[in-house]
Amino acid sequence: MEWDREAQKLLKKVPFFVRNKAKREIETLVRAKGGTKVTERDVLEARQAVADRASRVTQGYALEPCFGNGGCPRSLRDTENLITKLEETMEKANLLDFLKERIEGPIRHSHAFRVANCPNACSQVHIRDFGVIAQEKPAIHLALCSGCGDCVAACQEEAINHGKPKLPAYWKRPASSAETAGGVAPKKPL
Repeated sequence: MEWDREAQKLLKKVPFFVRNKAKREIETLVRAKGGTKVTERDVLEARQAVADRASRVTQGYALEPCFGNGGCPRSLRDTENLITKLEETMEKANLLDFLKERIEGPIRHSHAFRVANCPNACSQVHIRDFGVIAQEKPAIHLALCSGCGDCVAACQEEAINHGKPKLPAYWKRPASSAETAGGVAPKKPL
């Protein structure tokens, strides 16, 4: 589909990671109206439609889990049960009615309570109203460790060493686990 110059300028202002999606949606809207060329007005109308859609709050919260359970190679924990419990808690809290009682005018998307869960911050837990970050304590799997040292070479954080480990006092482990695995233990907390 053809785009006029002003429409192209506006499209370039859309963040690159959603630009192709925005372009497809705008072209779909133009086709639905029977158009064959995207104009500046079409882009502005589409932007307003997206803003209106985003501002509608239907639950009073947005639960944004990471996709770790769906196959993320860096996933540390299975968070399916946590997500289910958080959804149940949010529904029980009935945040939408709470917000309606306390906010004059329309409830905007920014008023929604957000929950994010990701061990790697992919879902931006650090900028959410409430964030959960999955963690895992380093552990030695004696049945899998040959003492070869490959893990030491591969660990970019230098959190593993071979030799007599000096562990922080708060890092608790069974007394014999590091010694029986050739001294593989974190150098510093992860």
